[in-house]
Amino acid sequence: MSYSLYRRLHNVFTNTAKSQVLAAIADAKPKVPPPFNPISEPESSKEQKFRPLIRKFKYLSKDPRFRCRHVNYESFVRRLSRTQQFSAIEDILEHQKIYPEIEDEGFVVRLISLYGKAGMFEQARRLFDEMPELNCERTIISFNALLAACVNSKKYDKISEIFRELPGKLAI
Repeated sequence: MSYSLYRRLHNVFTNTAKSQVLAAIADAKPKVPPPFNPISEPESSKEQKFRPLIRKFKYLSKDPRFRCRHVNYESFVRRLSRTQQFSAIEDILEHQKIYPEIEDEGFVVRLISLYGKAGMFEQARRLFDEMPELNCERTIISFNALLAACVNSKKYDKISEIFRELPGKLAI
């Protein structure tokens, strides 16, 4: 009787040890990452993660007091920029055009600078070009904001082009 009990305990412990060793070996094998797919699930999950925040930001933008707080815009755009959610940045900043402050140069300058900080110079330039259509006068202040957006976007080659083209065109 004791012989069979001994044998049984021996088998239990040696099989457990073997299974643990085999599991450790299986975990130690290098795992091959899946091939890169530009349209993959993580991107859509990122977008899904930010979609409610974007809706909330747009909803809060209805309040003029919210639109006056620069830090709200800067922190949200910085967060979206870090995760490369450029379409979301464009979405929330384009949404701001429906509000009456879009006729105020200071408000537009802030949007231009946000585009620049996000590295989206083309959108900043487009907004600068749209200013007359938005009943907003372009002055040296908005011109400087465009130059700053160019620098923040690291589009240094565009600076000379802007200096040659715009001052004469705008009588600045």
